[in-house]
Amino acid sequence: MNITHLMRENWLRKLITLVFFAGMLHTSPPAKASSQGEMKVTLSFKDAPISKVFKGIEKQTGLVFLYNTNQVQDYRVSIYVKKALLNDVLKDILSIKGITWEFRTKTIVLKPEKPAASVGAAPADSAGNAVSGVVRDQNGVPLPGAFIIVKSTQKGAVTNEKGKFTIANVPRGALLQISYTGFTPKIVNATADPIQVRLEVADNRLDETVVMAYGTTSRRLNTGNIGKVTAEEISRQPVSNPLAALEGKVPGVLVTQSSGAPGASVKVQVRGQNSLINGSEPLYIIDGIPFAPNNDNINNLNSMLVQKDGGLSPFSMINPADIESIEVLKDADATAIYGSRGANGVVLITTKKARVGKTTLNANINTGISTVARMLNMMNTPQYLAMRREAYKNDGLTPSASPSSPAFAPDLMIWDTTRYTDVQKLIYGGTAKVLNAGLTLSGGDEQTQFSIGGNFHRETTVLPTDAADNNSSIKLYLHHTNPNRKLNLAFTSLATFDNNKLIPASAINIQLPPNIPELYDSTGHLNWMKGGVTFQNPMAPFLQKYNAITNNFLNNMTVDYKIAEGLIFRTSAGFNIMNIKEQQIKPIASFDPSTNPTGSSVYSNSNFKSWIIEPQIEYTHSLLKGKLDVLLGSTWQTNQRDNVYFSLNGYTTDNLINSIGAAPNVSGKSSDESRYRYEALFMRINYAYANKYILNLTGRRDGSSRFGPDKRFSNFGAAGLAWIFTNEAFFSHYINFLSYGKIRGSYGITGNDQIIDYGYLSTWSSTLAYQGGVSVYPDNPFNPGFSWEKNKKMEVSMDLGLWHDRILLSTAFFKNNSSNQLVSYRLPSQTGFSSITKNLPALIVNKGWEFELTLKVINTKQLRWNIQSNLTVPSNTLVSFPSLETSPYASTYQIGKSINMINQLKYTGVDPKTGLYTFEDLNKDNIIDYKDYQYIGRTNPDYYGSIGSELVYRRFQLNIMFSFRKQLGRNTQASIYSYNYYPGLMYNQPTAVFDRWRESGENATYEKFTATIGSDAYKQGSLFATSSGMYSDASFIRLKNVSLSYTFPDNYLKAVKLKGGKVFIQGQNLFTITKFLGDPETQNLFGIPPLKTIAGGLQITL
Repeated sequence: MNITHLMRENWLRKLITLVFFAGMLHTSPPAKASSQGEMKVTLSFKDAPISKVFKGIEKQTGLVFLYNTNQVQDYRVSIYVKKALLNDVLKDILSIKGITWEFRTKTIVLKPEKPAASVGAAPADSAGNAVSGVVRDQNGVPLPGAFIIVKSTQKGAVTNEKGKFTIANVPRGALLQISYTGFTPKIVNATADPIQVRLEVADNRLDETVVMAYGTTSRRLNTGNIGKVTAEEISRQPVSNPLAALEGKVPGVLVTQSSGAPGASVKVQVRGQNSLINGSEPLYIIDGIPFAPNNDNINNLNSMLVQKDGGLSPFSMINPADIESIEVLKDADATAIYGSRGANGVVLITTKKARVGKTTLNANINTGISTVARMLNMMNTPQYLAMRREAYKNDGLTPSASPSSPAFAPDLMIWDTTRYTDVQKLIYGGTAKVLNAGLTLSGGDEQTQFSIGGNFHRETTVLPTDAADNNSSIKLYLHHTNPNRKLNLAFTSLATFDNNKLIPASAINIQLPPNIPELYDSTGHLNWMKGGVTFQNPMAPFLQKYNAITNNFLNNMTVDYKIAEGLIFRTSAGFNIMNIKEQQIKPIASFDPSTNPTGSSVYSNSNFKSWIIEPQIEYTHSLLKGKLDVLLGSTWQTNQRDNVYFSLNGYTTDNLINSIGAAPNVSGKSSDESRYRYEALFMRINYAYANKYILNLTGRRDGSSRFGPDKRFSNFGAAGLAWIFTNEAFFSHYINFLSYGKIRGSYGITGNDQIIDYGYLSTWSSTLAYQGGVSVYPDNPFNPGFSWEKNKKMEVSMDLGLWHDRILLSTAFFKNNSSNQLVSYRLPSQTGFSSITKNLPALIVNKGWEFELTLKVINTKQLRWNIQSNLTVPSNTLVSFPSLETSPYASTYQIGKSINMINQLKYTGVDPKTGLYTFEDLNKDNIIDYKDYQYIGRTNPDYYGSIGSELVYRRFQLNIMFSFRKQLGRNTQASIYSYNYYPGLMYNQPTAVFDRWRESGENATYEKFTATIGSDAYKQGSLFATSSGMYSDASFIRLKNVSLSYTFPDNYLKAVKLKGGKVFIQGQNLFTITKFLGDPETQNLFGIPPLKTIAGGLQITL
């Protein structure tokens, strides 16, 4: 039994225990280590108190542990051994705490922990010994590049390709600290015999592997700011676009979904907008290959996907289940090595790799349903008719059944006033179905590993149509190492085939009258007329077809060869090809026959191609008391895009509408091709001294074909520093609650070349000439003078771990200065050109604070509860713009304001006397026009972030995440008034418009209803469409994700001959808390908002 189990709170019992313990240390005869230390034990504990591990050893050996509880207070370990020597087990679990032990008669006595200053130290006259060993992972695979440091002397070494190391002159009894990226560090005693070290994959955030530019690191040793989303976090979200899984996961990264339609784009912005007019999307790299379309919309034709700046996303071609991790590189230290391509941040997507082990088959199938998360409360028929009658009364008119009357109102005088059709529910009230199924076969030994898998995804829409997105993908991975481990080959291949069927319309009018006549006639065809009056049939767009067939191929080959000890030559090469064929069909049946329509079809073929080769040489060596890593490399990259487009019309029968040859007319045709070439030399020098002081230097010389001959090359670079102050001996002795502390900072310069190709050349376009000929005209003047935008990035950060890392807190301040802005500068019409690309000395500053918190509330074997949260407080300011007041941008930007500013009329409310909208007359000229425009706000958010919870009880796991955003956005009135669908006209309205003016002296939100376009209310409504009234608070808190899973017990799995199994249910966008009328994220009345999804599935391993 353990003597400490008998202790009580009174001082007498404590004194007796202390005396007894001291007596045992001095009187018990030592036992032979060969007899007791060589006992074998089998243990299986995960994150258990060490006292429980001691009990397990006591039961199997009959030995008793004697120790002071203060030695191991709050100390938890994970250990899985079978018939292991007791001595080895004690080394594994006690050495890391600096605790030694001694075998006595049927007793194991733990000796007090020695002070760090003397740990491992030997007398000055003692001779040192050479220490050697091998470092492996838990599967026995050698770990080349592991760093071993002697704690007492701070002397270090790096393992070779076989995981072996040797350190000379190591003091007797010294402690060695072994660390390797992605594994939990370990401390072992130096011995004369070769040391066999096995490291476990890190299960904490500080030591997990983080992918960086051209390598890997960990949060503990990283000098840059890199956010990470793991495969497990992605798998908990029922999303088909991997970028959607980033929302709320990484501070400083703003993710916005454009639409709820399948395949819709997801926009990502890292730390604000750095350029006035050029691209703000980060660089996307998949397995070392730049994604050919980046995150630009790949569609060329219109469809339901086109909402605001949205479209068909290229990332709908990437299967989220294939992804191992997504890293977002944010600061200069992390991004400068990518030069101009990394000005707006870098997103690194790493796909899953095979691991050493027996061949396994993983199967995953899930299915679910999706519905529109938020709908407006629209008027029913009685409410709508009351609005219409009030509108005519306000205009002094009586509704008439005569088409020639200015008060013609067929909805009041001709159509059935008792009929009701909820058009919004008819269009967007359907249920989309989702099916996802995947199989992966993987395995291999130490030399060769393989993985091959396939996935099928089908997603329908909420629209009343059979449209659906069908996606199939295949992934292959091979890795081989030769017997002497000098040569490594890795090959990755992704192939995706997608067929997305939607409708050509980008918006559906849900504001049609609720008493609209029957939509179909007695023959089942669309109805277009009632009582001699034609009407717009909301089902007509669903007879039209849009089809996008997309194929994506991405391949990468990496070759590593060890030239000498610590010197590796590496080449990474690959290509990405994506082609998309679009077709748009508008049959005669989808138009009102009274207009004598003809059918039309549009075709577009687009290709995106990218290839890259990057030879590198890397040198790793232990230097002084640290580890030096030097990387030199070069890049050759080419991107190519081409498109062919033609439009046909005049079809007189729908039977031939799919025949190109049968088209009577060619109404439009075009083709274009562009090519972008990029070359670079880059370097990185990283030095970690004693795992305390870390220096990272990066540099790159870029060459881009988008600039003139004299401006094509530029230099970029950055420096990053980190100090892990908790590794200082003087610090660790006096502040025990702080287990980890790091201060880091970085500064560097990146560029931006996200402008059009051939912008410096004199280019020409074709046009129709006199009498039907073809002519060309110049559309861009020769302009070789513009050059790179420059982005200077600075960051300071502190990372803390408290109480054995139960609390992890990271605080970062960043400031990005973007200058030498590339803009499209308007030219006088006399020049014959509309604009020219030009550098302006404008300076944009993005700065802000980022906070990230991870809290282990409960951490026991049975129950774990973690909380994760992050918050970003950004700021965007145009600091300077010389001669702004005389430039074409004078009405667009203001010094000291955000570049996302809103410059419009200032709405001052509804006049209680007249019931009309009013606006501030800024220049006091009694005329409300563009001269009264003023700053009224900005659309970039004030702050955003998320808070999540992970609760694990035995085999159940529950994950919940809320995302939130404080912002100003375009409201529902913006959609209503921009389309001239004013309240009172023949369009249905949200019930919110009943807060309108009706009589003198009344305060209201909306002006009085109007039924005619010549009224004063209509004129004021036209001004309202260019005022601050179009914007309102679009802040929200959204339950973004809920995931509940249950892992089957091992005994059940063995009974059915399975290696693993799990069932799960997941929810996405379950509810939103907001004052915004409509969806605060998409801010579009006529598009498909983000969908609420509920899915369930099964995952098994054979």
